Amino acid sequence: FDESVLAASTVDGKLISVPLAFDSNVLIADKELVGDTENVSSLEKLCAVSPEYYAENGKGFFTISDFAAFFRSYVARLGGDFDGKSPHDTDDENSKYIYKLLAETAYARGYSATDRDPVRLVADGVLPCAFVSASDIAENAGYIDPKSVLIMPYPRVEDGSEICLERLYGIVMLNSDISSIHASAMFSRWFSTRSVNDEFVKGSGYVPSSYEAY
Repeated sequence: FDESVLAASTVDGKLISVPLAFDSNVLIADKELVGDTENVSSLEKLCAVSPEYYAENGKGFFTISDFAAFFRSYVARLGGDFDGKSPHDTDDENSKYIYKLLAETAYARGYSATDRDPVRLVADGVLPCAFVSASDIAENAGYIDPKSVLIMPYPRVEDGSEICLERLYGIVMLNSDISSIHASAMFSRWFSTRSVNDEFVKGSGYVPSSYEAY
């Protein structure tokens, strides 16, 4: 786990809560630079506003920290399954649509590729907005001014549904007495079986914790 997450869960050297390792994706935005959030209420609007911003300011409008998560989320919203292929190799029409939006925006300089931490670029006012993960924000929690930065869900796709993908990275067991540790291990083993995990996913909508169930 990231040290900042552990620090928030620890008081006087003792773990007082269980940090859950999950990752959901959000859009982080500079309130002043983005202005009206209606401008970024859909991916299509964001991609239309981006070139206008570049024409006026000579700077990119947004960046993406995790391309795999970005494409997987948007293709899922359009009812498809991201195949991880390049725009030249994919046969998926949904993937082609997202690729086209991003490529046209990049060509018009509205999208900015960068090696810097996207959260800090937004926090410093270098970029108006960025697609980042919750863990990116947790790592930079002390760097963000909540008065000037807005954290929002991914913008919708105009012809798509509202879907949020989350990834669970691990299950935490507190180091206590042997019987509690054994019970926790037994629960984890039971919960991650195919049949139980299938039922949990159907009832909750969460991404499966086991590869087989996924």
